[in-house]
Amino acid sequence: MSNEPAIVSLDAVRAIWPNAYVTASSEILPEIREFERTSTTALNAYLQPVVGQYLARLEQGLASAEVQRPEQQARQQLNEQPCRMDVGV
Repeated sequence: MSNEPAIVSLDAVRAIWPNAYVTASSEILPEIREFERTSTTALNAYLQPVVGQYLARLEQGLASAEVQRPEQQARQQLNEQPCRMDVGV
């Protein structure tokens, strides 16, 4: 089963209405069974804006509290500590 028509339609919709939440069911659940694809895509369409807003608020709150991401914290710790290398000869 080719999902080329869905991709062409998706590109046309995105060209008219650029929106981060526009998706095709074949992107969400690439499965032949229509009920599963439809229900999963509908749930995704419902939840994407809600979860997106939540994550944006969470990110802003963490940034205002100056909470660092783990990789930023690790990089900062590495930069603060002198690098020692013991080489046994």
